[in-house]
Formats: sequence, C-alpha cells, structure tokens
Amino acid sequence: MKQIQIFCMSLSLLLSLGNAATPRAQAQQHVQSQNTPVASLEGTTWAGSDSDGDLYEFTFLKGGQIRYTAQTPGEPAMTYEDAGDLWAQNGEIVMILVNEYSTYLGKINGNLMQGKSWNVTEKRWTWELKKK
Repeated sequence: MKQIQIFCMSLSLLLSLGNAATPRAQAQQHVQSQNTPVASLEGTTWAGSDSDGDLYEFTFLKGGQIRYTAQTPGEPAMTYEDAGDLWAQNGEIVMILVNEYSTYLGKINGNLMQGKSWNVTEKRWTWELKKK
C-alpha cells in the first residue's frame, strides 16, 4: 500500500511540474479537457504497440495493480502481474510503473491512449494503446 501512495504522490508531482512548464494555450486546453469526466481505467484492457515495434496489452486491475503482456518481435509473449507493477490515474492522465524499472506516462482520448516511456537505463520510447 505504501508503494501505491508513493506512486500516486509521484504522479501528482509530475502533473504539477508538467502544467507549470506548459505554454498558456496548451494549459488552457488542458484545463478545459479536465472538465470532461474520464472514466476510471479499473477493469479495462488496452492493447497496442510502441515505437520499437513491441506489442503490449495492459489490464488495469483493482487497487492500482496492473497485468501486462509484452512481446518483442520474434520472441514469445510474456505476461506479468508483479507487486511492483502499478498504475494511477488523474482524469485523462495515466502513469504506469513496471517493477520500478520503466515508467509509462500517457493521456487518454476516448478509446485511445498515447504516451511516452523511459526506463532506468535512460532508454526512451513512445506508445499507443486502444481500448479492447
């Protein structure tokens, strides 16, 4: 539970830092879009790919737990559901932490979720998921 609280505090900090650095027009658009309620991701599954061609499927479980399947081209798909795999949501903004190794930060727009990721080795990539 403590890990989820720290994760949520990190998400809030990231959101506040991002908004402070956003140009005025983008900030206004962000505030306007926050007025449209976004349903919780809990119980939903989203699938797609990243800029490296890897395939993903994320299932957002109760209590901030996440189950995900990843498949690198030419390799078998692997499914994970570890205690360190967490998600948090603030409106349209979603953050996924995969075992303290990689972070996914994205934005929901209807049935589409897009974002950027990075890991502890400083690798960066983009991704896009669609609701199943």
